[in-house]
Amino acid sequence: MPEAKIGYSWLGKLPPVPGMPGTGVDIEEFLMGGAKEVFQVELNPDHMQFVRSAQEKYDIGEEDKVLRIIMDYIVTTPGIHDAVFTEVRCLRCD
Repeated sequence: MPEAKIGYSWLGKLPPVPGMPGTGVDIEEFLMGGAKEVFQVELNPDHMQFVRSAQEKYDIGEEDKVLRIIMDYIVTTPGIHDAVFTEVRCLRCD
């Protein structure tokens, strides 16, 4: 009987797939979320309330992970880009 391989180290690299983020990279980097950059962003109190609510509801470890999840969804769902970026929302206008 062949020996079962445990873990992902035997995979090496994920094959590149055009237009699909996370492919063509080392599997360990992919599984660990890859390298991150620090980016400062200012959020309104209601934004932070939403982030913290999602963090608690879905048991997400860190507030910044909530934003990365949202960004990953937007990046991988191009059909929503126009609705997200062209619709004017004025939640704090008088």
